[in-house]
Amino acid sequence: MSASDASLRELAVRIWKAGVQAVDAQHLVQNHVTVDADSLVISGHRFTLGVTGRVCVLGAGKAGAGMAAGVEAALAGSPWEERLTGWVNVPEDCVRPLSRIRLHAARPAGVNEPTMAGVEGAGEILRQAASLKPEDLCLVLISGGGSALLPAPVKGITLEEKLTATRFLSRAGATIHQLNALRTAISRIKGGGLARACTAGHLVALIISDVIGDPLDVIASGPTVLSPLDAAAAADVLATFDPDRSKIAASIHARVETLLREPPAADSSTASIENYIIGNNAAAIHACAEEARAIGIDDVRIVGVDQPGVASDVGRSLAHDCRILRDSFSEPLAESRITCLLSGGEPVVSLAETDEPRKGGRNQELVLAAMCELWSIIDGLNVATIEKVCELLAPSGFKITRERLKLVEEVFALTQGFDEEQLVAKLKESPVGRRVSPGSIERILPLLVETGVLRLRIREDGREVYEHTGADGIAILSGGTDGEDGPTDAAGALLDDDILQRARSLGLNPFHDLAINNSYTFFEQCGGLLKTGPTHTNVMDVRVALVQHRRSESAPNISSP
Repeated sequence: MSASDASLRELAVRIWKAGVQAVDAQHLVQNHVTVDADSLVISGHRFTLGVTGRVCVLGAGKAGAGMAAGVEAALAGSPWEERLTGWVNVPEDCVRPLSRIRLHAARPAGVNEPTMAGVEGAGEILRQAASLKPEDLCLVLISGGGSALLPAPVKGITLEEKLTATRFLSRAGATIHQLNALRTAISRIKGGGLARACTAGHLVALIISDVIGDPLDVIASGPTVLSPLDAAAAADVLATFDPDRSKIAASIHARVETLLREPPAADSSTASIENYIIGNNAAAIHACAEEARAIGIDDVRIVGVDQPGVASDVGRSLAHDCRILRDSFSEPLAESRITCLLSGGEPVVSLAETDEPRKGGRNQELVLAAMCELWSIIDGLNVATIEKVCELLAPSGFKITRERLKLVEEVFALTQGFDEEQLVAKLKESPVGRRVSPGSIERILPLLVETGVLRLRIREDGREVYEHTGADGIAILSGGTDGEDGPTDAAGALLDDDILQRARSLGLNPFHDLAINNSYTFFEQCGGLLKTGPTHTNVMDVRVALVQHRRSESAPNISSP
């Protein structure tokens, strides 16, 4: 498939999948774990057959199944294979039979919260780590989602108390760093707990990062990162979000107070510890760029990696940039028919208060916000054009008012699928027609076509009809590289003009669904959901936007250096 013989939507999906494939967990591990004669080499560290005993693989994460399979494939057929054992906590839909390593279903699919099954699995991981001997090697596999898959509350705190606290803090707007500060204070395994429990001579952790900036102590709450327990930070979290002690269990408050009075002993481990990042968001984004160029797109721009933000704001901004590019481009781009904008990270969803049913995820929310940006005529017009349209509608005492902007929207809403004669007739039957003369419409329509807000299409009967431009020449895709987007079975969503026009024809209201965070339901109806199933990796989200240019004018520079 090349850029010349595929739709923008097909190209966007292909480019996104190339990014996900580049961070395939099994391949990443096999790139870092090799057998050389009688030596096992892990990220440059050589372990000798005659000196090393067991190779115990432990870990957790959404990429855990692929990572474990990568270890088995790397050691297959070698003397090391017989020494291989292990236990890795993964989501239920990632479980598959392996030869030497046990994959344990630690939570249901699509439910990114700790469960009793996860507690049992975490307990087994700690037990196996504590059973190792000095000649053994502990290979730890960590990936995104590992924190929820490794629940091990300290004595005196129940899983339900921990879960209630985490839910409350998440809804209250706590950052990942604040969440981790409290999690590590009440966990036996997080914050270096696995490293402290390990009695092997060597511990090597291979880590696929799903956190902005790749901080080792934050990814899966840092089970292999020895660092002093920051009781003061945990106390600050409790004081900030639960000052009256009414939301978080008394046992958690008591635990943090005990840590403040009696700080734990300095961190220590019998094992030598090495932590390595083997995959991250940047790797996926750069692979997308390579694929885009390989299929013939010359103008490829990496807008940013590891980007935070609010999903709806990111989506609107991305759609705005796409529309600017579509309607104008500079001379150096004259040979390029398509521009590809790539970005990634993990924005958050600002939850609205509502009693209405809703379902969605951050990627679906982001694309729905982009849909809203491309849906509205006012957002698609610059100030000069709005002034001109308002003046044509009401030339006497010209002034842009909220009422006139609403009138522009109402006129615009009537234009879809009609020619000029039909539109004038329709206006006469509409309440809008009492406020707008046919002469005004005749002057406004060419202006809207000229500015790219409307387009003319010849129907089968030969009539020239007006259509809303919408997402014409634009495709936007945003998806979680793990195949999960919130508590849904979708990885994310995508839009192009077909999806936008289908939503219009179905009478859907993207603004209402965005206001209540109901993105899944919206895209389920108009065919915009991206479904992949589990991908066995997780490096946050990847966004692909493709723009087909129209004419040569000056264009802003929206790419990052």
